[in-house]
Amino acid sequence: MCRLIEDKLIDVFFTTDGKEYITPQHLLKEIKDELFVSGGRINLVDLAKTLSIDLQVVTRKTTELEKSDSSLRIINGQLISNSYILSLCKEIDDKLQQMGQVSVGDLTSQYDLPSDFLLSAIEKQLGKTIHGIQDKQDREIIFTPMFVEKNLCIVRGALLAITKPVTTATLINLIGVPERLFFCE
Repeated sequence: MCRLIEDKLIDVFFTTDGKEYITPQHLLKEIKDELFVSGGRINLVDLAKTLSIDLQVVTRKTTELEKSDSSLRIINGQLISNSYILSLCKEIDDKLQQMGQVSVGDLTSQYDLPSDFLLSAIEKQLGKTIHGIQDKQDREIIFTPMFVEKNLCIVRGALLAITKPVTTATLINLIGVPERLFFCE
């Protein structure tokens, strides 16, 4: 086997301890397996440690994998599959249904993913996996229809109950409705 490697008749990568080696095809299979085991998202540094392969080799191979498989993406040094994105959107929908509204900024810090990536994933799944409405003034805010309706009812009730002139700011503070919903059409 050593003669084949020396004569460059077979391409292999040595592990970090130098005791074992792996072919490029098997490395790709191992990367896919580790991605599956980790739920569709894995950090490339952790992947290199798990496979005992140099980080540069893992980075190069995952980049090749990303180019050949449209269901995979490398984002912030992490390999992410479409199945993870779908499960992430289901989690976001659960959170949205519980809270009535979510912001991409909060989700960015919670999931440690870029806001533009999350916003894109959310927009693709709105009306499918994510049952919500995107705010017209701030695209990074998502509401449930029930949350919007509840707050509009609160505004209507407050406006009907007013018996003397009051400033808009005072009214918003008294009823506790988000300002963006108070001024919505």
